[in-house]
Amino acid sequence: MTIYKLSKYFSCLLLSLSTATTQAIEFNENLKKDQSISFNFHDVRDDVQKQGDRDPYAIHTKNLTAFLDWLSTSKWNPVTLQQILDAKEGKHPLPQNAVLLTFDDGTLSNYTHVFPLLKQYKIHAVFAIVTSWIDGRNSGGETAYGKKNLVSWDQLREMQHSGLVEFASHSDQLHQGILANPQNNLEPAAITRQYFIKENRYENDDEYYNRIITDLKISKQRLDHELNIQTNTIIWPYGAVTPESEKIAKDAGLPLSFSLGRSGINSAHDGTLKRLLVTDNATAETLKEELLNLTHYHEDLITDQKHSIQFSLDDLISQPTNDVNNNLGLFLNYVQALSVNRIFINTIQDSSEGPVTFFPNEVFPIKMDLLNRTIWQSKTRLFLSAYASIPMHYFYANPTHLNTFVQNLMKNNTGISGLDLDFGDQLYNNFIANENAQWFEKLQHIKATAEYLSNVSTTFNIVLHGQVSLTEMPAFKQKLAYLTHYFNYININIPTLTNNKESHAWINILKDIPQHQKNKLIVSLNIKNINQAKVWETAQNFLQELERIGIHNIKIQPYTLAKAADIQKHLYFPISENSSPLSYRNPFPEGESL
Repeated sequence: MTIYKLSKYFSCLLLSLSTATTQAIEFNENLKKDQSISFNFHDVRDDVQKQGDRDPYAIHTKNLTAFLDWLSTSKWNPVTLQQILDAKEGKHPLPQNAVLLTFDDGTLSNYTHVFPLLKQYKIHAVFAIVTSWIDGRNSGGETAYGKKNLVSWDQLREMQHSGLVEFASHSDQLHQGILANPQNNLEPAAITRQYFIKENRYENDDEYYNRIITDLKISKQRLDHELNIQTNTIIWPYGAVTPESEKIAKDAGLPLSFSLGRSGINSAHDGTLKRLLVTDNATAETLKEELLNLTHYHEDLITDQKHSIQFSLDDLISQPTNDVNNNLGLFLNYVQALSVNRIFINTIQDSSEGPVTFFPNEVFPIKMDLLNRTIWQSKTRLFLSAYASIPMHYFYANPTHLNTFVQNLMKNNTGISGLDLDFGDQLYNNFIANENAQWFEKLQHIKATAEYLSNVSTTFNIVLHGQVSLTEMPAFKQKLAYLTHYFNYININIPTLTNNKESHAWINILKDIPQHQKNKLIVSLNIKNINQAKVWETAQNFLQELERIGIHNIKIQPYTLAKAADIQKHLYFPISENSSPLSYRNPFPEGESL
């Protein structure tokens, strides 16, 4: 995958519109103490198209000029990296309404377009430099921006002497994809365990650490030597960074770390600081509106409301065609037509020889190394959030194996958006009827393990999942507020509903849950044994009723290739997120699945 496609993946993932519930906080147009907002710009050109430019990250010179002109007389105070570091270390507070301007990749426009504007308005900015690109040791910069379109060391030195420009490492050789699985997907080099084809193995922890720290040290050394500075900041390519790689950067002498993120608001105590990615030739008015929105709403109060399916990779492997890659293509085609925006993928499957998995791990045998490719293809082709579902009963006998399993899972799949911890029929006993302190403590440890290996630029969620009967629902409702304190979502299974009476019973008991708790509730309807049109109609009505009463996180399970046509036919309207009939597509012209 090219640099452009990798970057496109991350920007679309971060900035694509999704149905969300937001809660307004105090109507205050000022940031709190030691908070700041960071913007991420790229190339600046005089010929950027108003819409649909070849470079979705480029901004027209006029738009940037108008924004800086407004910024220079506004209440916002452009700050430096040193000021942010001083605030983190408790030396000096940030000025009120601090804003940091960053420009990635070291394009020539940093010198020809941005630098003159910084001098004109006396505004500070940070340029993130890929040192191998400037040295000419890597052609990635020319591939991305064209020949002779990168700054030179002499130009960087001139800007350094002005006192208006600071420089950060954008890595030496990490602004590219590396092989991430046997199917040849290229994924961000900074957070991916590299796959070695000839040896049929993945990079181990020591090899990963040495590759990343060596790269960052080279980049820092080149910047320090050429510019006579002490580089202290890493701005990660594609915003791809985990707390693990953040720690490696600190070991390399880069204590300040920047990613991307849905919100550009940062606090002094944050580890990696997020930046708001500027796309689509944003106007000054658009950027001003972003600042206004960020001071009124906080991403911690945004709960995504998504429509989901649950799927087993064994369904791709067990088809008569025996062409797994083709089956994956069919699955993605069907799901794209269905237009859901989140998938749950089973990580463990029963077999005649015992439980098997679909990624390399130290706990269970691997049936096929397929999970990483499925997640990557789902995210880059369909921009889906992908959750790894873990059936917890496999760990009841040996709970200590769970941490190892999750570590292996996350190291091999940094694109995961969350973990779905499925306790099945033991959810009630462990978390509702009784508060199993051992499991609560264990799952908090698992959460910390997973988050340490997850991409900081994307929101990572922990889902508690299981079955709750109608008779258990009153007790469940009483515990729901408590559970949502520990978990991002609570996912409850509803059995196949055969008639409207059963459906109404569930709706009646769900409808009076407070809305803020409904926003954290995922309701999963079992459709495995539905074969009659009347039962499909009951399922359709039930999902529609869930939406009507304010439960917008709805899910069907299991999704199979064999049932794909029936799902498209009977459940498209309640489960699809497609709001335009003009973009409806039926991938089953003859009404048949695989």
